[in-house]
Formats: sequence, structure tokens, C-alpha cells
Amino acid sequence: MLGGEMESAQAKNQALREAGAVVPTSYEALETAIKETFEKPVEEGKISPVKEVAPPQIPEDLNTAIKSGKVRAPTHIISTISDDRGEEPCYAGVPMSSIVEQGLGAGDVISLLWFKRSLPRYCTKFIEVGFVCPFSERMRIRERKFSATTPK
Repeated sequence: MLGGEMESAQAKNQALREAGAVVPTSYEALETAIKETFEKPVEEGKISPVKEVAPPQIPEDLNTAIKSGKVRAPTHIISTISDDRGEEPCYAGVPMSSIVEQGLGAGDVISLLWFKRSLPRYCTKFIEVGFVCPFSERMRIRERKFSATTPK
């Protein structure tokens, strides 16, 4: 029965309680419920709490911390198509900000990634058209199907 009594939050919470689950009465009571659920088996001797360990001190100088082995060196990824060292990624040596500032399109980015160099505009435009044509054709097909099945 949709929207019936058995679907209410109260009914579900009651069913969980009857099944043995700990169900707090409100969100504010969640912390207390967790604490009581943990403390009960501790008092019964079934579990023992683990002693908290203080985290090690990390020196303020990163280079010293790396040399002492307390922290890892930052990851720098270099591949045949991109270089993630430094402040921003580069594609074929062209920084990402430069790509955005120059307003380069998808064809320009693909030329940097695939051909590892900037291609002339007519080439990048051809790449972009190669991506756009199949999508626009699909849209035309969908529109024809939709208009053929929609009553007027």
C-alpha cells in the first residue's frame, strides 16, 4: 500500500528496534546512542578500548620532513601527452591557462594531446567538425522520430 502506515519513518524505526537495532530518537541523540552502544560491551568485558595514539610531529620545513621520511614528496606526473609538474598541467608544453586565455577549442586540445603540437586552424576545425557532425545528425534523427510520433 503506497504511502501507508508501514512506509512511515516511525514504523520503519519501530521495526528496526524490534529487530534489535539501536535507533536514536533524533539526530541529536545519535552521539549518545553511539556512545552507549560502545560502552555496553566494554562494561561487560566483551571488548576493550584501544589506546589513542598521538600523531607524530611534522616539522614545518617540507624538505626536512621529506628527507626524514615523515612525509612523501608531492606527486609529479609526466606522460607523453601531459606534464603535471608545477602550478598547472601542460599539454605538449602549453600551459592550461594559455589554452583557456587563447580560447582554443576541442580540436586544438586534441592536436596537443594526440599530435603533441599545435596544428593549423583548418586542421583543428576539421577535428571539431568530425565530432560535431555525428552528434548533430543524431539530434536530427531524434527530432524526426519525435515529430512523427507526436500528435498535432
